[in-house]
Amino acid sequence: MTKSSDFDGLNFVPLGGSEQFGVNLNAYICDGEFLAIDCGIGFADEHFPGIDILLPNPQYLEDNKDKIKGLIITHAHEDHIGGVAHLWPRLGCPIYCTAFTAAVLEKKLDEVPASKKAPIHIVEENEVIDLGPYSVRFVPVTHSIPQTASLFIKTKYGNVFHSGDWNLDPTPVVGEAIQAKTFEDIGAEGVLAYVGDSTNAGVNGRSGSEMDVQKGLAEVIKEQKDGAIVVTIFSSNIGRLHSICKAAEENGRSVGIIGRSIHRMIGCAKACGYLDDIQDFVNEEDLELLPRENLVIIATGSQGESRAQMARIARGDSQFFSVRKGDTVIFSSRAIPGNEKNIIGVQNNLAAAGVKVINPRDTKHCIHVSGHPFRDEIK
Repeated sequence: MTKSSDFDGLNFVPLGGSEQFGVNLNAYICDGEFLAIDCGIGFADEHFPGIDILLPNPQYLEDNKDKIKGLIITHAHEDHIGGVAHLWPRLGCPIYCTAFTAAVLEKKLDEVPASKKAPIHIVEENEVIDLGPYSVRFVPVTHSIPQTASLFIKTKYGNVFHSGDWNLDPTPVVGEAIQAKTFEDIGAEGVLAYVGDSTNAGVNGRSGSEMDVQKGLAEVIKEQKDGAIVVTIFSSNIGRLHSICKAAEENGRSVGIIGRSIHRMIGCAKACGYLDDIQDFVNEEDLELLPRENLVIIATGSQGESRAQMARIARGDSQFFSVRKGDTVIFSSRAIPGNEKNIIGVQNNLAAAGVKVINPRDTKHCIHVSGHPFRDEIK
């Protein structure tokens, strides 16, 4: 195993997430001192039979744990935060993140006894922290979850801009738009390297705005005259949840939430001052009591996960809600490569029950934009 003493100067070592979806884990090494960034999970495919989730391999960091100055989590999506509770006991270092990310992380740590006492330090937007040879500024960026940070890392060898996940949404529905001057000023200070990745790096154009999704969903909901509407999303997409609620409100429909993980995310968001401008949610036990034409339900499981609520609704074994002929299910998401088979299975079950299924490609209205930048934004 390579030791930190083998690295002089400033080095970047991707330990997970490169050339794959999820399991993000990155390390910077400056004169043998480590800075870890993100620690996420990934979802297993047919290459890993019998396995549900994947974790990055932290062995290299563990072998040098006495040299780790800290673990920074850029935002609270599972592919960046989901591995922390499982792997922190092997690292034992302090954790740094924004307040919303900390709120999500604390709940995850509470579920793993060995990680309950992990020290979390909350960092404000644009705050600079010093970790050994690293001076790190938390730069606020737009993404599909609140308080996402890019990292401007200064060392004696030069400055690195580590993007994390972001896009250039001009009209975000949660949080503020990116200010161009912030990045112009960073550029003026000198940047040795930009370390970033995007699932859309090969796609020309721009990713779009969440406000366009809000308007598009309002139109799609308006077109559905009868029956209940179920919208399935990633549970951590707080911006999309806000868009759905506003679109439902515009059409005089009440909103119900199904799925433990999405309830948890909503709780964290409200505790941090978000989602205070949307209607109250219908209690799960009351969903079947409302007129179906007055109801929008937001459910977890947009990737076809067998134990998530969308798959259970499609199979007819959800304890909270049953779809009927004439209802509509909207997939307000993209399929992560490898999940297509599971998603199609869920959609086939829905179609067999006489439910109308709407994917982003099925409508002229915008019902999904990516939180990851396209090529023009990266430029």
